Order: sequence, then structure tokens, then C-alpha cells
Amino acid sequence: VVFASVISFVLYEGTKKSVAIDADGEQLEVSTHAKTVADVLADANIEVADYDKVSPSLDTEISNGLEIKWEQAKKFVIAVDGEEKEVWTTEEKVADILADADVTVTEHDKLSVGLDEQLAEGQAISIDKAFGIVLVDGNKKEQKIWSTKQTVADVLKQNNVKLNEFDRLNTKETALVAPGSKVAIT
Repeated sequence: VVFASVISFVLYEGTKKSVAIDADGEQLEVSTHAKTVADVLADANIEVADYDKVSPSLDTEISNGLEIKWEQAKKFVIAVDGEEKEVWTTEEKVADILADADVTVTEHDKLSVGLDEQLAEGQAISIDKAFGIVLVDGNKKEQKIWSTKQTVADVLKQNNVKLNEFDRLNTKETALVAPGSKVAIT
């Protein structure tokens, strides 16, 4: 009976497959009888959430020497013109987080962090979307300039437009500009 138990144990252990798991940067080596990647991760007490990345896919059958990579998604908050939305992603670089969230930015938009910056979970990204306005400076040709939510004075300063004592504006310097506004200097 003992001999049969030992043989059974040896056969059982000998038929296990060796699998390597990269669990969010932590390396694990496991021997398993699990059938799929999902089973191996469950046996290792790894709960896979909707936005996590797993490679190969969860339904992949286990083979000896298989390497599994699991990256846990992190939550970020993106505020576009004050409207916040939560985003779950495995990305950490601002440009990649925004791409995952389908948020496009232009060179004229104002961001609270640089596109190449790496963020830690929970950090926020704030974006003020730029819009075009028309500037007419005296007898010069109309030009389209870009602004975020600012006053006429802020827009002029941002675009290096200096008023002299004889210049007049078609609106007050404290007025807010809106998309399509026209600021004329005479």
C-alpha cells in the first residue's frame, strides 16, 4: 500500500507542468496540473480584473515551460475642461494613458503633466482644451490664434501682443474669450 502510494505520488508530481509567472513584476515558478492560464492564475491567488493584461490569453492551454505575464490595471482620473472620468489601464506614461482613454490632445491644449511623464496610480491628468479665436491687429491680416479658457488680456499676453497707448480693443481686456471669438485691435 505504501509503495503504491509513493508511486502514485511520484507519477502525480511528475506529470505537473512547470510554468513561470510574471505577476506585475514579481517572478513566480509553479508546478501545476491546471488546464488553462486562468486556472494557473487562480491557483496562484491572482484575481484578474477586466482591464488587466494577461499574456497569453486566459483560455490558453498550459504547456511545460509556458511563461505567463499578468499586469494589474491602475486607476487614473482624467479631467478635460473640468469634466472628470476614471480610466483603468496598465499604461503609466501620460500619452499612453490618454490613448487608452481615447482622449486626444493638440499642441495648443494645456496639460497639468507632460505627455512623456510616468504616473503612479491615482494621479490625475488635467487638460484644458484649446480653441481657435481670430485676432485682427490693426491693418494686419486676420490670424487664427489658440487659447484655453482665458480673458482677452491673457490671450494677448500668451501670444506676445502688446498694446500701446493708442490701441483700442473691440471688447474689454477682462472679457472671457470663447471659441470663434474675434479680438480686434484698432
